[in-house]
Amino acid sequence: MKRKIVLLLCIALSILFGWTLGYLRLPYVHEKYSFWLGAICFSALFMAIVSLLKLWNKQALFSRPSNKKQDSETASDSKTTALKLIVLVMGIGLCALAMGHVLVKGQLKDQAVVNQHQKKIIKEQGQVISLFKNRNFGEMINAVLILAERELELDSNRRLSNQLINRMAALSQALEPYTSSAGDSLNAKAHSPERGQLLLALSIMQLDSITFMKIKSEVLFTFADLRGADLEGADLSGIDLSNSVLENANLMNANLSKAQLQNTNLYAANMRNAQLEEADFSHSNLSWAVLNDAYLKFAVFNGAYLRNTQLMKADLREVFFQYADLSGAILNESDLSGSDLIGTRFIKTNFTKVNLGNARLVQADFTQAILYETALNNAKVENNWFTKVSEWKVLGEKNLFNAYVIDSTQSETGTSFYVSRKK
Repeated sequence: MKRKIVLLLCIALSILFGWTLGYLRLPYVHEKYSFWLGAICFSALFMAIVSLLKLWNKQALFSRPSNKKQDSETASDSKTTALKLIVLVMGIGLCALAMGHVLVKGQLKDQAVVNQHQKKIIKEQGQVISLFKNRNFGEMINAVLILAERELELDSNRRLSNQLINRMAALSQALEPYTSSAGDSLNAKAHSPERGQLLLALSIMQLDSITFMKIKSEVLFTFADLRGADLEGADLSGIDLSNSVLENANLMNANLSKAQLQNTNLYAANMRNAQLEEADFSHSNLSWAVLNDAYLKFAVFNGAYLRNTQLMKADLREVFFQYADLSGAILNESDLSGSDLIGTRFIKTNFTKVNLGNARLVQADFTQAILYETALNNAKVENNWFTKVSEWKVLGEKNLFNAYVIDSTQSETGTSFYVSRKK
């Protein structure tokens, strides 16, 4: 009876480890593999082990004894053999599991590397195709610009026909953005240098204002690549340049009022004395840009980056700076009265002689900011704002404490706190 139990146990272990090896694909077969392959392999291994054990004990494992003494000795040998067999099978099974885990983990890692490499190749091939496709559009761009020059020569008012403007609009739709390759890496964002070239060419044609307005409304300039472009004095009012790149571009004295510039890269751009009324710069990067003397009334900078940006003597009345970052910015002598500055970072920002009257400063961070001769009358703050000013180590805090106090007003929505000038 015991021999039968041992036999059944060995068979069960054989099936269990055979399934395990089959699941782990040991031995590894790339095309076809299954549970039965593992079971057969393990059965063969099991039979080899049994044969070795027979030779080792010099007795048949399942033979009947001839007398009582031999029966006792055989039973003892059978128990020892069964124990050895179970330990051996379990040891081999654990080794197989460990090896299988290592092999499968290595296969998955190698496959992930292969998949990533294939995706990179596919992406690069797609970008190369887009690059050649857009290069083929170069002749079409030149043809459109030549037609535009001819029409302008024949029209003293510098107007273009609706048919040609519609053709430009269709062409701009075809000039899809793509990422340019740089060595073995690809730039993260896709842009269209061709749309940028088209805009630059049109901006210097001295078009009739109505014609150019129609072009800006119908021709697609989003995702344009205008790095280092010279657009000084250009009338780009109302244009949609969202998701474009204007890094180091010259926009001095340009008119960008009501322009759509969301998610745009304007790093180190020169916008001195530019007209930017109601322009939307949400989530754009204007770090190190120059906006001195710019007119920015009602502009939107929510979530934008303006680190180390120059905004001296700028008109920033009623501008939206919600949760923007102006760390290190220079705002000397600017007017931010009535602006919404909720949650904005002003770390080491210079507010010398800045007007913050009626501005909303709730949750704003003024750590180590410079607030010399800063006007704060009726600025909306928290009731513990002066405590925060001390914690922020603001430069000019003593003058603020001497000139202002925190006051409050009751309304249906609750209590509002604001900075009030001392009498």
